Amino acid sequence: MTPRTAPGGLRADGSDIAFFDVEAVDAQGRRMPTHQARVDFTLTGPAAFLGGFNPGRPGSVHKPYLDTEAGVNRVFIRASRTPGTIALRATATGLAAATASVTSVPFAVTAGLTTQMPATY
Repeated sequence: MTPRTAPGGLRADGSDIAFFDVEAVDAQGRRMPTHQARVDFTLTGPAAFLGGFNPGRPGSVHKPYLDTEAGVNRVFIRASRTPGTIALRATATGLAAATASVTSVPFAVTAGLTTQMPATY
């Protein structure tokens, strides 16, 4: 699993998003392009799990699981307003579990206003 954030990191502003690329690999670390199976996710830390998407499957969004497609997929989290370490764990039958983490950075707000510009991706 590989986390991705904006160049300045994940902002603890209640709306910034990070995504995690999920890849099913074999014992030698090679992608398994025929892997298409359920992966379950567990999130800890100050964030909300938004889930991912499986095309052609109605209702596949905002679930704590999804299927890989050609051995890969992507899920998203939203930072809360509390900075801290956020860990995402992925488990799938027949594969070793994986955990990846990001640390959200403080976002200064005074009287509801900020001088920071929005994150650029």
